[in-house]
Amino acid sequence: MAVCMLTVPIMSSAAFSNVSYSTATQITFGTNVSLSGMSSGQTLYWKFTLDTYDLAYICLFDMPTGADYDMKLYCLEGGVYYLVDTAQQSGNANEYLYMELPDTHMYVSLTYFIEVRATSAPSTGDTTKLKVINTRMITEYSANSNYNRNAARTYAYTYYNSRNPAYYSWPQDCANFVSQCLEAGGMAQIEGAWNSNSAWLHEKEPLNYSLTWSGANSFAKHWGTDATGEGYARGYECRYYLVKDAKANYLDLYDTVQIGNVIIKCNDSNPVSGQHAMIVCDKMLMDESITLAAHTEDTCTADLYTYLYQSQYEDEVIIIIRIKREA
Repeated sequence: MAVCMLTVPIMSSAAFSNVSYSTATQITFGTNVSLSGMSSGQTLYWKFTLDTYDLAYICLFDMPTGADYDMKLYCLEGGVYYLVDTAQQSGNANEYLYMELPDTHMYVSLTYFIEVRATSAPSTGDTTKLKVINTRMITEYSANSNYNRNAARTYAYTYYNSRNPAYYSWPQDCANFVSQCLEAGGMAQIEGAWNSNSAWLHEKEPLNYSLTWSGANSFAKHWGTDATGEGYARGYECRYYLVKDAKANYLDLYDTVQIGNVIIKCNDSNPVSGQHAMIVCDKMLMDESITLAAHTEDTCTADLYTYLYQSQYEDEVIIIIRIKREA
């Protein structure tokens, strides 16, 4: 499986000038900001803007032993700074916040301010980083209305433990299998450069394919967006969830996810890089289970709830891509 990994640059904040709301530093989505150089008791500020339907995760991570950072999120509206949320775990536990600008603020951009306070900052070897991950929901209600979710499910059940000879198969075959399911559901291939987010194609002979067809990370950037909010965004909606958030809001997740949706597990070491793609092939009302089908580890009985509760990484990210809006 060809995977296009997300390279995340690191920005240093050693020369701090962002000591108040008025001097807050504009943060670049998807960029790691090093907090090395902060001193205990110091408070710094960063800012970012969300538009309608934008979603953002704010992460403080890679804290070494001896580090303890707290985080608050404020919103500037009508000249007033409103406290939105706080993350204040003790010790060097990673801190996460989640923010969505809902349709109650249709066509409005709002500026948010991140306040980071170093309760305890190591004088040397501080690896703590701040990052804001932004994904954008797709609002075209008619998007992909031709997508037949049941046809995609039928294909998944037919080929979950075999390989369709009409397609090339890879040892790491998860995204290729999910792409086949989507094509069986009526989604058309798109010609283009092999490494373009807008292309989505596969030809077996001679072999010609796009990374968005065969690699989980690139697949996510065709049907949704990456951590910076950039991508072809062909699907109706793309959401990033921390495993712990997905567990805490499982019933809402169950109501949202539909047959034919795609779920992508991200890399343990890079929590915003797609690693394994699966397709939703069933939902059971009785026990509120969501069943997934996949290749590589061939299955049509993987259970999302079980995966969430067996995951060793609560701060791992899963991506949920809704191909079309359900009625």
